[in-house]
Amino acid sequence: MPLTREEAFPLVEMLQDIGYRASFHEDGGSAIESRMSGLGILIFYTPGRSLQFFCGVSLTKLPKFGLVEANNANRKFRFAKFYIDDEGDLALEMDATFNVEREGAREDLEVLVSLFEGSLAVMKEEIASASEGEQAEDPEARENVETVDNS
Repeated sequence: MPLTREEAFPLVEMLQDIGYRASFHEDGGSAIESRMSGLGILIFYTPGRSLQFFCGVSLTKLPKFGLVEANNANRKFRFAKFYIDDEGDLALEMDATFNVEREGAREDLEVLVSLFEGSLAVMKEEIASASEGEQAEDPEARENVETVDNS
């Protein structure tokens, strides 16, 4: 059953309260849209149960990042999962149990957001590393990341 605007509202409001722009997006999956680490993200929420952070990145300008690099990143990091989707784009997902109505939910969300922000930074580093060779530190390559239009 798709997420409704009414079900999404408490989480959207909580994200806004902790400093993020967030809005409900009904087209193509009923998700919450936001931006983190300069990238567009989606948050899929099952009220009272769980949420999933998602970021899709086009690899058309980054041909050196592929399945091998995604698997290497997964071996190094455990909180989020990298994969190549059916269109050949890089996807990053993080799942967590979460209930916006629970006491302490705001603090829980702050921790989850921090983990996903950290995972997005790792994703940018892995892309830069793949683009420039082993362990390259090229800030420009890290900024050459375009998110996928999720609509």
